[in-house]
Amino acid sequence: MPTVHRRLAVAALTVAAVAAGAPVAQAAPQPGLKAEFFDYTDLTGKVAERIDGTVDFDWGTGEPVPGVGDTFSVRWSGVVTPAHTEAYTFVTRSDDGVRLWIDGELVIDDWSLHAAAERSGQIALDAGKAYDLKLEYYDGVKNAVAKLSWRSASQPKQIVPSSALATERAGAAPAIELPKEGGVTAVVGDGSTTPTVVEPVVGELPAEGSIVSYGGPLPPPAPPVAGETFNAAPEPGADVLVRRPADGQLLPLEEGASLPVGTRVDAREGGVDIQTAPAAGVDRPTQDAHFEGGMFRVGQSRRGGRVVTIDLMHGEFAEVCGPLSKRERRAIANRRGAVARAAGSGRALRRLWGKGKGRFRTRGRHAAATVRGTSWSVVDRCDSTSVFVLEGIVDVENLLTGRVVTLTAGEGYAARP
Repeated sequence: MPTVHRRLAVAALTVAAVAAGAPVAQAAPQPGLKAEFFDYTDLTGKVAERIDGTVDFDWGTGEPVPGVGDTFSVRWSGVVTPAHTEAYTFVTRSDDGVRLWIDGELVIDDWSLHAAAERSGQIALDAGKAYDLKLEYYDGVKNAVAKLSWRSASQPKQIVPSSALATERAGAAPAIELPKEGGVTAVVGDGSTTPTVVEPVVGELPAEGSIVSYGGPLPPPAPPVAGETFNAAPEPGADVLVRRPADGQLLPLEEGASLPVGTRVDAREGGVDIQTAPAAGVDRPTQDAHFEGGMFRVGQSRRGGRVVTIDLMHGEFAEVCGPLSKRERRAIANRRGAVARAAGSGRALRRLWGKGKGRFRTRGRHAAATVRGTSWSVVDRCDSTSVFVLEGIVDVENLLTGRVVTLTAGEGYAARP
């Protein structure tokens, strides 16, 4: 995508500040539940918000909303109103983890990796009374399924309908915090590539199927803190985008900036220099690397080895490769077992080239490369993750078999499940 087009797309997500002190009206409940989408499986790194009429989704290996990638989590919240006074059994069908609270009571709790499966829990409800409902879900390995049903003596099993759900109780304050002076207005889009910029509607959530994201400035570079912040700067002429984990803001990186660990970086249209706090054993105040050619997420722990992880993001795996088999999913979850796969596509779906001084761990679909001051590349295909070393030494781990191979300059390795 040309630079001007990418910048215009990001500009469409940047909105103006509104005056402080605007009155907040009472919100009229809307059918359905408020849905919050997060970048991580632990309900952190909010990317988008919308209203879902029901929870009845089978996303396969795709993204439920743009920007959450291969692994994500969702929180649905609102109220549910039954038609009968009797015991109701709530049923979830999920792949992977799920947990459900009704009126503050944990009714279903299966926060674990597993193939699509049903879980149920029972609670006594009164007809016509609104009960708080919170449903949390995460997708940890490929296929994503999330469904919420109920049944009772007077009602056969069915997806909980939007007529029985509401975003909030009648007369409640708005669920979205409206911007104040120095803040930003909401951006509402239908999930297409051209979201619509709108002024905030006081007291209302965006309509069902809409997505809310936010814009804002980037702070200047500062000394990086292990597990908390790092610095990033685009190379001259590069068109680099970043998405921060806490607020989901997607912004152009026009100059050096301090970013939180967990930020996603889009360096497909030019290179970016990364400066982090040193990993254990690195005898210098910071460690530095240059990356280009792909999209990645920067991670680092606060304690222990503090190796900086660079996770390759996105890639058209669902369209090109198809879903992983049950056996492959189990191998990934358990990190053991050699599995066979007949994917057969040699097309490079995502790649990243890096050169750095320090300890970095670049993680693709099937392999992770741990480097110690070197120049290397990682390429993900349907049936393999290839690592090639231009300089230095790289330890490559096959994430399915656990095998580790040490490579030196001029050597390569393809990890296959």
